[in-house]
Amino acid sequence: MAAEIETTPSGPLAGGADSAGSRPLQRTTHSRYAEVQLSEFVVGVLVLGVALLSWAALGLAHLGLFSLPAVLLLTSAGLAVVVVVVARFAPLRVRTDPAGCLGILALGVLAAVMFLPGFAYGITDKDPGGYTEHAFSIARTGSYQVTDPTLDGRIPGGPVLEGQGARFGGLWLQKSGSDVIVPQFYHLWPSLMAVAYDVGGERGLSQTAPVIGILAVLAAALALRRAVAGAHWGLSSRMRAAAGLVAGGIGGVLLATNMLEVWQAKYPTTEISAQLFLLGALLGVMVAVQTGSRAAAGVAGLLIMVGFLDRGDGLLPVLIAAGVGATLLATKRWDARATWFAVGAAIVVPHALWQAYSPSAGLQYTKDNSVPGLRTVVAAVVVLFVLGGLLRPVGEGIGRWLEGRRAQLVAGALVTVLAGGLLLLGFLRPRLFGEDFASNGTRSRSFDEQILARLSWFLSSWTFALLLLAIAVLALRRWSAGLWVLAVPLLLIFPVYAVHARNSTRLMWWSRRYVPSVVPLVIMLAAVALTAVAFLTASLVARRRAARPVRVGAAVGGGLVATAGTLALVLFFAGQSLPLRHHSEFGGSFELSKRIAATAGGQQGVFLWQRSPACCLYGQSLFGGALWLERNQISAILPSDPAQVAPYLASFRKGFPGQPEFVIWHGQQPPGVPGVRLQPVDRVQTALAYWQETFERRPSKPTSVPVDFVVYRVLP
Repeated sequence: MAAEIETTPSGPLAGGADSAGSRPLQRTTHSRYAEVQLSEFVVGVLVLGVALLSWAALGLAHLGLFSLPAVLLLTSAGLAVVVVVVARFAPLRVRTDPAGCLGILALGVLAAVMFLPGFAYGITDKDPGGYTEHAFSIARTGSYQVTDPTLDGRIPGGPVLEGQGARFGGLWLQKSGSDVIVPQFYHLWPSLMAVAYDVGGERGLSQTAPVIGILAVLAAALALRRAVAGAHWGLSSRMRAAAGLVAGGIGGVLLATNMLEVWQAKYPTTEISAQLFLLGALLGVMVAVQTGSRAAAGVAGLLIMVGFLDRGDGLLPVLIAAGVGATLLATKRWDARATWFAVGAAIVVPHALWQAYSPSAGLQYTKDNSVPGLRTVVAAVVVLFVLGGLLRPVGEGIGRWLEGRRAQLVAGALVTVLAGGLLLLGFLRPRLFGEDFASNGTRSRSFDEQILARLSWFLSSWTFALLLLAIAVLALRRWSAGLWVLAVPLLLIFPVYAVHARNSTRLMWWSRRYVPSVVPLVIMLAAVALTAVAFLTASLVARRRAARPVRVGAAVGGGLVATAGTLALVLFFAGQSLPLRHHSEFGGSFELSKRIAATAGGQQGVFLWQRSPACCLYGQSLFGGALWLERNQISAILPSDPAQVAPYLASFRKGFPGQPEFVIWHGQQPPGVPGVRLQPVDRVQTALAYWQETFERRPSKPTSVPVDFVVYRVLP
């Protein structure tokens, strides 16, 4: 854990960037105060605030005690504890950095222009609808669980289910015979959106993802700034500081304009929050490495574990962190920062494990997404640390050997060759192995052989070339801990995700798997490569003692090449993402669900839907769950057999006496249900905006989903 710390750095970037120079990695010495930049402090506090707010909301929802005052009170208490602990045991000195503050302000404005407004996604179909419905339910009931009145015995035989054990998509019965519904996902993200809903209604809920996305861009830019400013590139302290600012600016602009980032920052799913927690943790680790800040390490540990509360695959960064910790133990580099990181993570561990492995919370979702079981996870962590302890007699020697220039060249060359070989294999995979197929009852294309090709539609092949250049630069030159903090997660996570997407093959849906970690880290390392082209060119020429005109020409040439490359990528990214600024996925869906509910005249109505066929989106698949959880109406699916409809309706009239009853039927023609008198009370014929779905090319334009049904009042 690399550089020696100066308590009063002379360069414009605090954090020990000047102190390491080109010396081998050494143990860090600590002063009472760790210096951080004002820009890092502000963004770090905001990221920590989001994490604590989310965690508080989730904890209260799991206890059935969610309310806005309770969440704000618990979050404030958490922040107060952090302030007291940091002030007492790990104090910080905040240093003003006008350039950094102006930089994050400019990036924040750019990201806001690209990300806002978020999608007002108020339908049942797919994951974002499930998260949105759950947020409404948490805000209304105070609990993550949903009590279903149609399952409490008043309807003989119960309602028709959409699928085995599921009332509607994503709304699963906790167990057979129970009236408790547990939404299929982990519950941190809908809990956070429930807070936003209580604060700002539907509009506030829809802006949750964009605000999180803006913070993620700022965290990425600041992490890049630290990583590059601390790199051993043979530059003066001022040049390293300038290189850090340039890298942060390039990375922030590229991330804010990339189509995948813009889409996910507007889309109300967990990908963007998972990205924020990962990037915030990496920034915290970076600050801890370069300044000795134990507080930053503790926050990083907390953020890593909150990421596991957010998503099942958030376990992977946790396991990587455990591996790094075991390595520190083996090489006798474990210090107070590692302890603080471990404590920050341990605070969240019990809650994360309960949510992931409790039958009453997320166990079924954990199993369905192939997240390793609890025993496997515990065994893996124990084995890692046991190995770390056993290797201590030789680990310190290996660590010292890796500080040598020859060892770093050999290891760096191996990493570079391996990374280049994997990238080449990824792009050649279709030619080498042909089409890949999956079987989910039927044999169909998985498109797994196209993973890198598909990602290149959004990132460009040049970005992958820059990624390889960045790996070569950080691996073959004198090693810098900050750059490895960015590279190690990508080198370990990307190969896992590049083998098998484990996701629907539809674009844009398929691409969401890569947004939490792969997309931002690839773009950030591409920014490292562009910065290296600009600054290393001049440095290498200067070290050869070339004539001044040659040095100036090299500096100008490198700068021009880097500028041209950056502009080309920005134009490539922005050309794809700008159309999304004027697109609103399922915009108007909140208004439609309100309109349907309004037919009950202010009462709680009973709405029974014609079942949607597998091929198409009928009213039920669009609004069945939304009408229930968002508008607090009774909502269920009709039997497919017309002869069963009349007795089914009668059972609902008996179960919910005095409540108006409705049948919703696709198309404008009367349903012709025998034995039932129906009166049309509302005819809905419209279309909802929907981004193009494709398989063989990048989706590039909006389309629409027709909404065509009639709401009928059931007459006595």
